[in-house]
Amino acid sequence: MAVTPACAQFARLDRYPALQPELEAAFADKVGQHFTNVVKSASGQYFGQMSADSNMYGYGTFYTDQDGEIYGLFRRGFIMGIRKNNTMALVGTMDHYIAYDLKTGEALYIMLGGEKYLVDAENKAQWAFLRITYANGDAYVGEVTAGRPNGWGVYYYADGNYYLGRYQAGKTVGRGATFTQDNRIILHNWDETEQ
Repeated sequence: MAVTPACAQFARLDRYPALQPELEAAFADKVGQHFTNVVKSASGQYFGQMSADSNMYGYGTFYTDQDGEIYGLFRRGFIMGIRKNNTMALVGTMDHYIAYDLKTGEALYIMLGGEKYLVDAENKAQWAFLRITYANGDAYVGEVTAGRPNGWGVYYYADGNYYLGRYQAGKTVGRGATFTQDNRIILHNWDETEQ
């Protein structure tokens, strides 16, 4: 597989597809009534929303020895979000994502349509995947621009709950979900009702 500088073929190569608000709203409405469950299998443990026919469908977290931790949207399998192991974080979809080195937080490459594109110097300087720890014991793990959450991320509360969603300039945007210690998932719509 050839590695191409991202700016060689595209004026601007997106990190991953943007979620259109209409599609995000339709997905959130569809899964709003889905039940939450914890399922253990030979391939790992899933904590998230499930369809009536017991398939992963909605917001969820999948822990597996083979693939690491997967946070995101599921529809009979992973659709979009964060996949990370001990060394790499892949953010986006299965076939269009950005890869980050977890040791440095540096953006390494963008995978799109089976092709690997190097991140250009301008974007490399502004995109990162980091852990930010706050004085109250909370922590954010995810995409960062200019030292603030920007992109997909997981916000871990000191009480053990965590929030999965997207951020822009340090604020939550769009739809997201809080995963609680008592195995509940609370859906949020930050664009309309919360800030």
